[in-house]
Amino acid sequence: MSDTYLRIIPDDPNFVPSTGGERRAVDLLAALVPGSKVVAKRSDRVQFFDPGENFERVLCPNCRADLTSVWQGAMDRASSTRFSDLTFVTPCCGSASDLNQLVYEWPAVFARFVLEVSGFDVGRFLPEGHIERFAQCLGCRVRQIMSRI
Repeated sequence: MSDTYLRIIPDDPNFVPSTGGERRAVDLLAALVPGSKVVAKRSDRVQFFDPGENFERVLCPNCRADLTSVWQGAMDRASSTRFSDLTFVTPCCGSASDLNQLVYEWPAVFARFVLEVSGFDVGRFLPEGHIERFAQCLGCRVRQIMSRI
């Protein structure tokens, strides 16, 4: 049986919030999704957080060309650097980018920190106003992804 996770993640893959910011964000998410398990996770290195079963494709952020067929090779290269080098030049239009800037359908991100909630009430993205509150708590811009695992 699959489970769904809503993840709030810094826009900057290397950003890790203060412990106070983390605590405020955990409390906020617990209040917004009552009855669900909320956890914060930190890592010494960047990790890839994907949408799991929701994954559809990867697009160029510049021209919107489908990059799914070349993306795995780029991921293999980035993985060999433990995701310390996410640089990527798109083969479609030659745009300098990085793997975190690509357009993932459904959203996916790279990060060292994640705020995660799972449980019965999870299944939809939070409204933009709530996302702004997480950005204030953590001290950085954030993204949200929905993973079905």
